[in-house]
Amino acid sequence: HERPKEGVWGMTAFDTAWDLLKMPYHGTGTIAAKKIMQEGLTPDAHPFFDNHPDFPNQPYVSWATRNPKNAGGYAQRYENETDEKDRPAIIHISNEMPILYEEESPFESIVAYGGIVPPEMMEVAYEGRSRHEGESDEDYHKYVSNDILEWLASREEKQ
Repeated sequence: HERPKEGVWGMTAFDTAWDLLKMPYHGTGTIAAKKIMQEGLTPDAHPFFDNHPDFPNQPYVSWATRNPKNAGGYAQRYENETDEKDRPAIIHISNEMPILYEEESPFESIVAYGGIVPPEMMEVAYEGRSRHEGESDEDYHKYVSNDILEWLASREEKQ
């Protein structure tokens, strides 16, 4: 049976929240995010796509995930690699961007794009705080994980 449609564009609050949660996200640092928003998300080589029969001549892909917590994990991993002022950032990629490959598992959601994701197809959706002096990795990652969950909850409330 079909659920009744309501609200703007015929979407229920559930539909809107579900769309928000399944959007593709790319986790990085704020310094890289600034470059990505100027030049686009550029593809990297990946062995899965090298000579794969389903993806001939497609060794380079741009990556994202539909799990914002996983994007937050990547953001925490990649921030501060080159600059102490770098902070975690999460970029939202438009659902309008064509997807080359997608895979869901209980642990991860992988979205691969077959080329550069242009800046106009993205927005910086989250920027975390810098690490406090003397703050342990565990405490900082725990804070950022909770901050990302609060950010997600606030986005859902705005919808």
